[in-house]
Formats: sequence, C-alpha cells, structure tokens
Amino acid sequence: MSWRKRFLVFLAILLVLSGLTALCSPFAIARGLRAWLRWVGEREGVQVEIGKITAPFLQPVTLDRLVIKPASEKARAVELQAARVTLDFNFRGWIFTKHARFVHAIAVAQLRASVRQGHQRGAEKLDWRNLARLLPDEFRFTDVDLDVSTAATAFRFRGLSFTASAVEAGKFFARAIFVTSPVLRKNFC
Repeated sequence: MSWRKRFLVFLAILLVLSGLTALCSPFAIARGLRAWLRWVGEREGVQVEIGKITAPFLQPVTLDRLVIKPASEKARAVELQAARVTLDFNFRGWIFTKHARFVHAIAVAQLRASVRQGHQRGAEKLDWRNLARLLPDEFRFTDVDLDVSTAATAFRFRGLSFTASAVEAGKFFARAIFVTSPVLRKNFC
C-alpha cells in the first residue's frame, strides 16, 4: 500500500472516530455527570436527585430539577432544590493547562436552599478543598431563597440574585433579608 493510500485511510478513520465522538459525547457526558454527582453525594453524606440532563455537543450542560438532601440523620443538614442549573465546562483548559478551573461558568435559577448547623456530634467536617476545586470562573444565581441557621442565629434571604466573575465585580440584590439572634432581630426589606 502506497504512502498516499495509507494517509487517506488514516484520515478516513480519524473522520469516522471524530463523528462517533460527536454523536456519543452528549450521552457520555450526561451519564458521567449523573454518576459523578451521586458518587460525590454518597461520600459527603447527601442524596442527589437529578431530573433531565441535556448535554449538547460543545455546548453548556443543563440539569433540570436538581435536589440535594441529607441521606441520614448523621448527614449534613443541607437541602438544595434548583429548577435549572447550567454548567459550562472548560475541557480544553483542564486538559492542556495545569491551573485552569474545570467549570468555566455556572448559572442557577430558582434555588431553594436551607443550611442548618446545630450541635450534631455525628456530622463530619466539610472538605472545603473539594468545593474550592469546583469554583467556577463566573457564576449567576437568580431567584434564590436561602435559610442559614445555627444554634443561636438565623439568616433568611428572599429573592436573592447575585453574579460574580474572576475579571469584574459582581452584583448583589436581595428583596428581603431577615436576621434573628439573641442580641438582634432585624428585617431589611
């Protein structure tokens, strides 16, 4: 076989493999993301439920109806429900650059979150290094209701919207903020 024929066969095989990769990548990314989120949830003591995952080729991934809740009584007291989460992954930077963030951008719409910190003896400490690795370059949260409570203090945010970026200053807006503690009880509306 001549050099030219070998080169054409190689190009044809490369073209077929590229086409197969483009066709199979949405399925592989959706299945891989679902399995990874469940695995991380089990390690952290939470249960992760995901509705539909849409992963078009070379486009941001969209998760419809993401629910994170405690798996048992000794689990973390964190509950999250998001109607829609859009993730823009940075595969090229993650593969070719040493310090690039894997998640380029995240957008969350209609988030309901509750974080309770009490005097639980059985709860493990949170591994902040895992969260730091998942911080995106930019993020946008809209229509957030957040409740944070400790043994003595409670914060409630309603209608919260905020954005941030590694390059420019972000924006923060809250329709109402409620603070309750033994010393202070204040509503900011």
